[in-house]
Amino acid sequence: AEQVSNLHFVPSMLNAFIASVGSDVEQLCRLGSLRKVITSGEALSAETVSHWYSLLPEVPLYNLYGPTEASIDVTAYSTHAGDDRIPIGRPIWNTSMYVLDNHLCLVPEGIAGELYIAGAGLARGYLNRPELTASRFISHPYLNGVRMYRTGDIGRWLPDGNIEYLGRADDQVKIRGYRIELGEIENTLKSFPGIHDAVVIARHLKDTDQELLAYFSCKELIPEATLKDHLAQFLPAYMIPAYFIALEQFPLTSSGKTDRKRLPLPDNRSVEKEHHHMGPRTAVEHQLVKIWEDLLDVHQASVYDDFFELGGHSLKATRLASRIFKEMGVRVGLKDLLLHTVLERQALLISNALKEEYTSIPVIGLKDSYALSAA
Repeated sequence: AEQVSNLHFVPSMLNAFIASVGSDVEQLCRLGSLRKVITSGEALSAETVSHWYSLLPEVPLYNLYGPTEASIDVTAYSTHAGDDRIPIGRPIWNTSMYVLDNHLCLVPEGIAGELYIAGAGLARGYLNRPELTASRFISHPYLNGVRMYRTGDIGRWLPDGNIEYLGRADDQVKIRGYRIELGEIENTLKSFPGIHDAVVIARHLKDTDQELLAYFSCKELIPEATLKDHLAQFLPAYMIPAYFIALEQFPLTSSGKTDRKRLPLPDNRSVEKEHHHMGPRTAVEHQLVKIWEDLLDVHQASVYDDFFELGGHSLKATRLASRIFKEMGVRVGLKDLLLHTVLERQALLISNALKEEYTSIPVIGLKDSYALSAA
């Protein structure tokens, strides 16, 4: 009855809107006056775009980007039903976009850098906050008398002249010595057919290790191994999440954005296996299962399980070698553990190895000085 012609959504709310309308003919008829839909405020996934055009193929969907400090929207992209990734588009009139490195140098096409904005829409600064203003609104490195706004967002130029948003600079984490862009993992997950939305976070779980946790929504359950295989085609091994958690809906903030703080952490998990579960059959397998379950925080590990598929990595493999020597009296090389990642094969390695007695390093008393070692 209101004859609404334009709608503007945060992508999370658009997903909720699509789900509420579904294939309800009566609801679709009520959208007959709709001429345009705009999204901004969050990354728009290709899956959401595909769902939209399957619902209303004649109504265009636009993806906009921009912060409040630059009068909200500074780039725009007109989506298409067959898009496999959704860029934020090109700068609007009277606006310039730059992708720069840490030294404020222009980066080449395809290389990630921080997004900077210049143009007529820039704010003067933050009211009564001169230090923050000075840190975010900076002098243009190439044009005298021109200011730029430092967005804190990471992006890159695509060959067609559009900009792809990759995530927040403060979403960059360092895990086991590697710098990781969480947004890059999210975008790769979203490119998998059937994934409706995806969020990746880094959290400290049982011990001091920080792990990558991937959350995704989909209509049909997707095996964890399938998602790992997909990510492995585009990302290095250290960027593959240890946990994949399927959610029907993501928790939202009052403004309709995904509330990352309310994402559920994985409990002590019993991973769903595609293969038949086989419990330990020998004394060695029994001991090794206990070590695995403690190190990887899993329950009912199978002898057919893979160490890395249960969340293991090179540092945990080092601890595994130490635990095997300390508790089982067998010295197994780290290289062997990395080559034989299935529990059954590791148990066989242990069974065939020569036993050694574990000797702890004695603690000496406090002294004013100590003799240097030959090393």
